[in-house]
Amino acid sequence: MMFGIPFAVSLEKEKNITVNTGERVRIWFGANYGRRCATAGPPLFKLASVPTLGEVSTEEATYVVPTGEHCAGNSYTGLRVWYKAGLATGTDTFSYTLEFPHEASNPTPSKGSQPVTATSTIK
Repeated sequence: MMFGIPFAVSLEKEKNITVNTGERVRIWFGANYGRRCATAGPPLFKLASVPTLGEVSTEEATYVVPTGEHCAGNSYTGLRVWYKAGLATGTDTFSYTLEFPHEASNPTPSKGSQPVTATSTIK
């Protein structure tokens, strides 16, 4: 029997976004599920460095795997990561990690925290 890393770990290491002052944008949305379409709950989020010109927030939401992908149509408790720009213009940088724990019966160790650095240009 083959066990693998969750499919939802495909994650960009760097994000660049452009937003208007006061605007809220979704930075990432995904779920934590593996080859057998099992889950160990939503991804775990940790803000490593805070933005100075805006704020970061998360919310759990139902994630439905898109058509054409493994486990298509299955629903999981997913996680959305949001950035809300403040009222000042400029460049804002922050970093966070996402971790995708495996279900208890999976003998393959988790890849651990996946770091992401985000840069926001506020217009």
